[in-house]
Amino acid sequence: MWKGRKMGTHTYDSDRSTRFTRRSLRLKTHNYAWTGTYFVTIRAKEHEPLFEIPELRTILVDTWHALPQRFPGLTLDEFVVMPDHVHFIIIWKATSRRPRHWEA
Repeated sequence: MWKGRKMGTHTYDSDRSTRFTRRSLRLKTHNYAWTGTYFVTIRAKEHEPLFEIPELRTILVDTWHALPQRFPGLTLDEFVVMPDHVHFIIIWKATSRRPRHWEA
């Protein structure tokens, strides 16, 4: 199915890379540097089963396991690779604290 098929290439556009190309789903009042547990989904740009390619799946898994070395304070929980997206849960113990008025 994927044999002989080339992945798309794009020319770098510095103007496009510095502006949002979609509506942000981030909460405006939340600082993502705060300690917390986060559920994350990352989808491939194309709706094709890219992550079923063994080499790409290996890169995803290896990168997942290497994250705690890159980001001290990060604990890995669950990680699921789907054909065109990944889901994962991370626990982030950050140095940034919530303001007192946010405490329950």
